[in-house]
Amino acid sequence: MLNMKHKKANEHLSEYINRSMNVKASDLILVAIFIFASTIQWTSARVQLRNASTEWSPWSDCSKPCGTGERSRSRSCSTGNHYNCEADTETTSCNTQPCAEWSTWSNWTECSLSCGRGTQSRRRSCSSGDNRDCDGAESEITICNTQSCPVWVAWSAWGACSQSCGGGRQSRTRTCSTGTNGDCSGTNQSSSACNTQVCPSWRPWSAWSTCSKTCGTGQQARSRNCSTGNDQDCSGRNEMTSRCNTQDCPTWRPWSTWSDCSKSCESGERSRSRNCSTGNNRDCDGTNQTTEACNTQECPTWLNWNNWSSCTASCGGGTRRRRCSNRRRNDCTGSDEESEVCQTSPCPGSSSQNGVTIAFYDEATTAIPGSSGICFECNYALLMIFVLISIVGNRIIIAT
Repeated sequence: MLNMKHKKANEHLSEYINRSMNVKASDLILVAIFIFASTIQWTSARVQLRNASTEWSPWSDCSKPCGTGERSRSRSCSTGNHYNCEADTETTSCNTQPCAEWSTWSNWTECSLSCGRGTQSRRRSCSSGDNRDCDGAESEITICNTQSCPVWVAWSAWGACSQSCGGGRQSRTRTCSTGTNGDCSGTNQSSSACNTQVCPSWRPWSAWSTCSKTCGTGQQARSRNCSTGNDQDCSGRNEMTSRCNTQDCPTWRPWSTWSDCSKSCESGERSRSRNCSTGNNRDCDGTNQTTEACNTQECPTWLNWNNWSSCTASCGGGTRRRRCSNRRRNDCTGSDEESEVCQTSPCPGSSSQNGVTIAFYDEATTAIPGSSGICFECNYALLMIFVLISIVGNRIIIAT
């Protein structure tokens, strides 16, 4: 009630002041006395009604945890009319300590992608050291580099393998959509193993064959087979030849001259010999002697005898001759003449002693009787022997 009155008094005073800005000093003094009297009256009434208010309620929670908030409390008037009591609410400052604050945001991190919509973030920290004391998030994430990325065009076909077997390499390439391979991440080349199967291989060489010669440089060979069974699958030759026994061979020295022919005609034989260079004829191939026919022409022969010549005597023993004709007499063996006794019957008037006929012969032309035509000139020695025998026996008389 007093508050209402006091309020109205103040309103009247304000209105009066507004209307009486140009009043006299005496009027102002009257106004001041009026205000002073009203105040004393209101204070007295307030003291009288103080005991009519209830106890204050507990203080409410502070409106802020820091940075100077407000809290309030209230009470009611026992009369049921709050105009009869002092103020029914009261406020006061609270949590006047400075609030925890976020620091300035850090710089944005580098974008996670250079293109194709990446992300980047930034952070801040609370001044209290505990980010939970500050309101809001401690980090932020934003989208960055949203432009389309350069991309690789499809890989080319694989190139030829570097090996046909045994593990080779093949490669392929690609290009960046921008035309500059450096704009795309990764490499523009790729390689891969190829033809890893085991290569055909030659089996070991066979043993060398026997040398074609024992000396004087012969040839020997060896062969091999491919592991696949087809020699064309392996690279290289399947046969090999080599020289062997290159040492000089034993050789025959020159033949000796031919020996004399064993016959002068009708196929005789002659021979010659040679020696091996080693001194041992068994070291050389072939024989160290050879023979051949010689003088194969027919031998000269006597033709038929001529007819006998006339006997040199008509009785008492004469001789007759014949010749063997041949163009070359010296080529035939023996005499070309022969003689024989003829007309051996005794001549009238001849005698004999002791059964021996004494006859006179022409030593140049007469053959000794019984000499079978042997030439007297050729058998003079026989005649002398005959004479000696006759003398010894005293049975032959020789007349000279």
